Amino acid sequence: MKYVISDIHGCYDKYIHMLEKIDLRAEDTLYVLGDVLDRGPQGIKIIEDLARRQNVILLCGNHERTAEEMLKLYSDSLSSGEKLPPEFEEWLRHGGASTAREFICMSPQKQHWLLQYLDSLPCFTEEEISGQKYFLAHTVPEKRRMLHKKELCEDDFLWGEPEYEVLYYKRTVIVTGHTPTNLIDESFCGKIWRGNNHIAIDCGAAYGGRLGCIRLDDMAEFYA
Repeated sequence: MKYVISDIHGCYDKYIHMLEKIDLRAEDTLYVLGDVLDRGPQGIKIIEDLARRQNVILLCGNHERTAEEMLKLYSDSLSSGEKLPPEFEEWLRHGGASTAREFICMSPQKQHWLLQYLDSLPCFTEEEISGQKYFLAHTVPEKRRMLHKKELCEDDFLWGEPEYEVLYYKRTVIVTGHTPTNLIDESFCGKIWRGNNHIAIDCGAAYGGRLGCIRLDDMAEFYA
């Protein structure tokens, strides 16, 4: 079975509850569409667990990329003695403080591993499941830009603003996180949104909402 979750944001208990709920097995695949880090208290702990699992495909979200950049600045400042730039403080204020606290408690070897691991994460994957094509990413840009693939860059899949009301592809289903579904449609607060061959699965776990998961084989939805 193929499962997709996104935007766990350090909510370790919800993450574990979800794994128990879907009864993830070795022969299954779990796609995680980024934003595991920041906001909640145990993002790095979740990253470490995901990395140990052979059946997990973790994609990069904007919070992973920003955390990688900021934690590198922190590590460099320790060795150089230079003052951290203002953007580091801004990152802490916007959810990075919890990630920074976890990082500081890690050994130098584990810190090095984490930075390398974050740097290696892909920003999208294309899959075919039971004859249906899927494009999975943390987010996507507007349709005009998405259809001109040669112009695309990593930031499009980390910070892009999807046009949920627009059909991008007739034969490919897009699956994204990034934007809480209640911001797409207020009636979908805490629920997975589907429309125009697009599935949005960020149900606001970091903001007191639920962690959403969809099984692509049969479109079954799970919540924790």
